[in-house]
Amino acid sequence: MMPIVVMYGDSLEGEEEQQKSTLKQRPKWKSPQRLILLAVVIVVIIALILFAIFILPMLGHDGSMLVESDSMQHSDSGGQDGIIDHGDTIFYDKIDDKNDVKTYFEGKRQGYKKYGEYGDVIIYYKNGHKGTTPVIHRAIIWLEFNETANSFDVPELQYNWYGKNSEWYVEDDEERWFNLTGTIVLNNVGYDHEDVRIDLSRILYLFDFQKVKPHSGFITLGDHNGGNYDQGILRDPFGAYVEPVKIEWIAGKVTYLADK
Repeated sequence: MMPIVVMYGDSLEGEEEQQKSTLKQRPKWKSPQRLILLAVVIVVIIALILFAIFILPMLGHDGSMLVESDSMQHSDSGGQDGIIDHGDTIFYDKIDDKNDVKTYFEGKRQGYKKYGEYGDVIIYYKNGHKGTTPVIHRAIIWLEFNETANSFDVPELQYNWYGKNSEWYVEDDEERWFNLTGTIVLNNVGYDHEDVRIDLSRILYLFDFQKVKPHSGFITLGDHNGGNYDQGILRDPFGAYVEPVKIEWIAGKVTYLADK
């Protein structure tokens, strides 16, 4: 009986040649090391793009805040781009004086809009009580207290059209923007075109009633609140009515909005 001889040499040499051929055919850029490097580069590029879009604009601000109410929305449901809605995050910068804030009527005259309406949106503490939840509303006008006549002047209104069918007027008084104690009517304010009736006599009464020395300040209004401005309606944490907003009560004005 003849012995059976198995030849391994040719088979091993054939496998080695096949492996070498496969390695030669694979493109160099498809090597595991190059694929890993390519994946890392792609991840870094995506991260840089996201940083430039979402993070970079937020840097350099003095603070941020989550919006907890729907008072600035331009609809009941919200969700409009560029409008301050419930659940949005806003970023703000501090201000030094009232000239750092453009009111609704200044903005209307100059074509200056922020977050869907004329003028700046400010963040303030009710009657200056820091450590409590602040209000995020739009500055409508600035009331300058006239101590001599125990009245208010509103200098910015002298540059806007006066009249019942125009931008503003004063009820039961002559046409003027100074030494006012009655009711100023601001016509067609905001996206919902509401008339805002600012009762100066009530504001002066509340100063006396709350035993507070009268002072100057902003009249503020939420975009979604119709004609119901804050002063004389909102109350602070201790039950007092909110007064015209002093500069020192303002945390800042909104300068960046991160829609949710």
